[in-house]
Parts: sequence; C-alpha cells; structure tokens
Amino acid sequence: MKVKDHIAIFIKYHWNNNIATFKTRQIQELSYRGEDKYGYRLGSPDTYTREFRSMKENGLISVRPVRNTTTKDNTWYLEGHSL
Repeated sequence: MKVKDHIAIFIKYHWNNNIATFKTRQIQELSYRGEDKYGYRLGSPDTYTREFRSMKENGLISVRPVRNTTTKDNTWYLEGHSL
C-alpha cells in the first residue's frame, strides 16, 4: 500500500457516499489511520499533504477550495476524480 493508494481510497469513499467536502487535516490524519489499519505508518502527515497536492496537480482528483472564515484548516470541495 502506498500513500497515493490510501488517499485514493479516502477520495473514492467520499465520492461514492456523496460526501462533497473534506479538510486537509483529514488527509493528514490518514497517516495515523494507516498505522492502525496496516500496522505501520505509510508516511508522515506531511507526506500525505505532498501526495494530495501532487494528485491535484496531476489531475487525478478535481477539488476546489471552500472559503471558510471559522477555521484555519483548508476545506476542499470534491468535484471529481479519475482514480
């Protein structure tokens, strides 16, 4: 399992369950969930953030930022994916 695959599972779950928004923090928390699920961390929270950014830039996922003044966390609206 790679970090990219773990993020893809997260994105597909959100897409299939019509959950349109998520926070960058949730992507970072996948690092700790991977430890519970697979017995080891696939990468650090920063690794997950870098891979998420790469997936956006390479067109694997289509998201747009949601302006939110109540929190410092970036919120994303999932528009589509090609995973």
